[in-house]
Amino acid sequence: MDPNPQWQNPPLQEVVFEIRFPPVNDYALFLGEVKSLIKEKFSEPVTLPGSKLPPDFGGVVRHRFLSEDKFTLVQIGTDVASVNSVSYSGFDNFIEDILFVIKRLKNAIKLHEKKRLGLRYINKFENVSNPFKTLNIVPPFQNLEVDNTARIRINHIKKSAFPLLLSVNIEFPIGNQKDELLFDLDAYQLDFSVPNIADDFVGWSKTAHNLIWNNFDSLVSQEEKSRRQ
Repeated sequence: MDPNPQWQNPPLQEVVFEIRFPPVNDYALFLGEVKSLIKEKFSEPVTLPGSKLPPDFGGVVRHRFLSEDKFTLVQIGTDVASVNSVSYSGFDNFIEDILFVIKRLKNAIKLHEKKRLGLRYINKFENVSNPFKTLNIVPPFQNLEVDNTARIRINHIKKSAFPLLLSVNIEFPIGNQKDELLFDLDAYQLDFSVPNIADDFVGWSKTAHNLIWNNFDSLVSQEEKSRRQ
């Protein structure tokens, strides 16, 4: 069970589980194989703009498969696969979707040769007048005036949970909309040479989820929590 409290008005926009692997030899064949393996839960593939890029252009999603309710997506490229939730109903439900995809694609994407595992929670806070009141962070510059600032970007990569890394990304404003604050937490692993639980996807995901939650909980101000809980 997910032990974390559910908010009445959560800022969460999207959750992404991503795995990167060595490029497949024949992407068209790979696409057909994925289509066959996940058709039980995910529909016909939708072609994305990335499909027009050369085959050796890595890290780009080329096709998307949608769940029946359109809230969960599976996206693939020549060397990447992801499970995305745009209507998050809790970690327990999301891990079920991750396992469904992993179990069916474990041979097609050479899991034993994985290059990256990632779990990412993308949050957006609306009606923000000052990001330093919404989040427990301090201005990066001593004389920073929010009203006279076009954009603030902060990135902090933490390695205290190595081999897990946590990238904390804060951006304000977004698209020149001064009432929106992006708060993006991305837990990921690149080094698989050290002893770890990366082959246990449930265990890995729980560890990454807890790392993200603890940082989210500590960085969101009490004032903002009271407004949303």
